[in-house]
Amino acid sequence: MKKYLIGLFIFSLLSLNFALAEDLKFSAANYDEAAKQESKIEFKMESTKLGLVTTGFTSYVRDFVIHYDKSSNAFDNVVVTIMANSLDTDNSSRNEKMYDLCLSVSKYKEITVRLTGKVELSDTPRPFPALLNIRGKDNKIDILLRLVKEGEKEFVQGEAKVSLKGLEIPDPSIFIAKVKDQVNLNFKIFLH
Repeated sequence: MKKYLIGLFIFSLLSLNFALAEDLKFSAANYDEAAKQESKIEFKMESTKLGLVTTGFTSYVRDFVIHYDKSSNAFDNVVVTIMANSLDTDNSSRNEKMYDLCLSVSKYKEITVRLTGKVELSDTPRPFPALLNIRGKDNKIDILLRLVKEGEKEFVQGEAKVSLKGLEIPDPSIFIAKVKDQVNLNFKIFLH
C-alpha cells in the first residue's frame, strides 16, 4: 500500500508539472497582419544610403511559439521558437538576402531564445540572461523584461540589443546602402 501511495503521489506531481506547462502560438499571414497583432516580435534596423541618408526598417516575425512553465508569480523554462523564414521586412529582395545570406534558412530553420533562469516579472524593467541560438550557435544576451497591466489585460514587454558581427551574421550591406551593425529586438506578448 505504501508503494502505491508513493507512486500515486509522484504521478500527481508529474501531472501537476505538465498542467503548468503552456505553449502560446502566434501566426500571421503577412507583414501587415504581423504588424497589427497585439502580441508581436519585431527587429528594427537602420541603413545609410550613399553615406548620406539614414532610414530605418522593421522586420516582424510572422510565426513563433513561446513555451513556459508557470508557477505562482514566476516563469521557468521559457523558450521562444521563431521560424527563421517567417521574418518579414515587407521587401521581397531584402527578405531574400536575409533568408539566404544572413540567416541561411535552408540550413537553420529556427531561431530560439531560451531564458536561462527563473523569470519573476515586475512593473520595473529588469534584465534577464538568455541564450539566442541563431545560425546554429548559442549567443549570450540580456533581455530587459517588464510586466504591464492595462485594465484587465496583462502583457510582457521586452527589448534587447544585439550586434550582427557579435552574432556572426554576414553583413547584408551593398555598395549603395550600408546596414548598421546594431539590431534592436522589441516584443510585446499578451498573457492569455
